[in-house]
Amino acid sequence: MSIPLEPDLQEHTYNMAQEYNVHYEVIMAIMWHESRYQVDVPDNYNSNGTVDRGLAQINSCNWEWLNEKYSLDISNPYDNIEAAALILSQYLVKYDIETALACYAAGEYGAVELGSGRKFVKEILEIAKI
Repeated sequence: MSIPLEPDLQEHTYNMAQEYNVHYEVIMAIMWHESRYQVDVPDNYNSNGTVDRGLAQINSCNWEWLNEKYSLDISNPYDNIEAAALILSQYLVKYDIETALACYAAGEYGAVELGSGRKFVKEILEIAKI
């Protein structure tokens, strides 16, 4: 199956998945779900005032700490991929894959306390085939 993502970005995704100990297929599924692998996907403005940006639609609540602590620029597709792997890996330290993905989608409070993000989880696991 041909993936409509530049080979160097696919390789970078694989490397980040290895570095952060997350499933490559899950990161690829997140990017497919969130942007259809479009590097120039427009920002998504959420009803709560936050903004999602880039291949993996990293939420604006994460931009500052990702930049300050890791020097990641979410507008850069390579950094956006690394941010997705990093964020997911931090949740995987605390939770199983389903809860970690829900946290990625809805934030930790939304996923754990409110049960949000379950549709996202189902879709990602279906796309990733894991």
